[in-house]
Amino acid sequence: MKHYILDTFNVINKFNLSKSHKKDVHTAISALIELIKNYQNRYSSYQFTLVCDGRTDEPINLVGKIRIINSGNQSADAIIKQIIDKASVRTNLVVVSSDLEVYSYAKANLCSVLTAENFLKLIDDSPQKNNKLHKTIKEKPFAPSKREIEEYKKLFGEENE
Repeated sequence: MKHYILDTFNVINKFNLSKSHKKDVHTAISALIELIKNYQNRYSSYQFTLVCDGRTDEPINLVGKIRIINSGNQSADAIIKQIIDKASVRTNLVVVSSDLEVYSYAKANLCSVLTAENFLKLIDDSPQKNNKLHKTIKEKPFAPSKREIEEYKKLFGEENE
């Protein structure tokens, strides 16, 4: 079971939100949680820990295997490193941060790592996009008509058996 640990404000800064929404921490976190919940519908066993710098109000819509940790007086980076250090099985951890120090620390400790941009692409990959891709792949390839086949036979010669 994968356990995603997010450097929350790092992800929010890469999130495609208007500037006013990015300034409203509660709205930005709620929007991120909605994306995570949609992703979690496909992968219900996955856990998500959102590590926030400082102190934030917890959003009302926090459900499932999603939790928020406020770093208080410490940095979110320090809290993420502590979570990594305490984990008994680090190979299940997926650390999400574009912060080079956190990214490198997680990688050195055998965690999977994703940049904030790649994480957002991963969870925003809606099933509708996948269906369109599937439909394109399932389409029957172009086949020549009988007339074209006869034309090819005339051009390249037909071997008689």
